[in-house]
Amino acid sequence: LPMRRLRILPLVLSALFTAAAARAQVFIPDQLERDWLNGLIPGIVDAGGVMDTLHPGIAQVDSAMFLFNSVPASIDLVGIAYLSALERFNLHSSVPFDGLEGYLPIVVEGFPSSLRRLDISVMAERDVEIHLPVLPQQMDWIKVDLSFASGWLDIAALPEYVGRMELTRIDSLSWPGTGHAGRLDLADGYDSDPMDLTIPSLVIDTEARLWRPYVNRLDMSAVACNA
Repeated sequence: LPMRRLRILPLVLSALFTAAAARAQVFIPDQLERDWLNGLIPGIVDAGGVMDTLHPGIAQVDSAMFLFNSVPASIDLVGIAYLSALERFNLHSSVPFDGLEGYLPIVVEGFPSSLRRLDISVMAERDVEIHLPVLPQQMDWIKVDLSFASGWLDIAALPEYVGRMELTRIDSLSWPGTGHAGRLDLADGYDSDPMDLTIPSLVIDTEARLWRPYVNRLDMSAVACNA
């Protein structure tokens, strides 16, 4: 019996090491994100698209910008969830006129719990569909600006508290439950179509402001203010 246990022990240890190695690696499907991650932390994604989630360079990244100068068919960000020191993230498009039809889906699979400020600005003149994951429990600022576009914003779960939410040119907005924000800013952007929007359940501590108002319908019946 003791010899049998000794023979089994290496197999158990091998399985444990294999499982640990698998947890330390994640596949990045989007070539845009692979290139971005390697620009941020050289060598973090290998030629096969596998990200080393234990790379020592991760600890040095507390802010990052994902900038795309041409409009892809879609954006699916996976690796950002493993940037465990990240506090500020900006996703920005500098392409105001792309001439393409259809919508641009932008999916973020996860954010690190360290994230405090999120800024998404898409300048492409086309419909944008943004899907965000469960957000960190405490955040300072969430900004989504689709000034030259229009689109949908779906958030799997808001933080327990966010200091400020700033939303521009959102046609459809959704999250489950009741959010809690210090302040809410809404703007209609530069599109010719008036705002037609329902705000999901939200409690605001100080105020809600509407900038550049060009409104067809704005339903804030689910919004309560503590001020």
